Amino acid sequence: MENIIENLIANWFDLSRGNIVRLARHLGVSRQAVHCWRTRKIPHRLVLEVSAFTGIPPDLLRPDLARIVARRTVVPASQDRQQ
Repeated sequence: MENIIENLIANWFDLSRGNIVRLARHLGVSRQAVHCWRTRKIPHRLVLEVSAFTGIPPDLLRPDLARIVARRTVVPASQDRQQ
């Protein structure tokens, strides 16, 4: 399973040479940090943002966090104030 995930991330990076740079700028991190994610885990605080940007589901990016990520939902501000 880990090889599949590594291949997904590597393929996304390889689709366009600028993907790493665009993702790094979007997240406000260095391109070297993003490049390291090909072989290391994406930081847990960035999984949802990386998923939204890349289109790769968060449970594939970090299977070890799948249960936590699945429970996390965004509550619209208007609903949050009503509770």
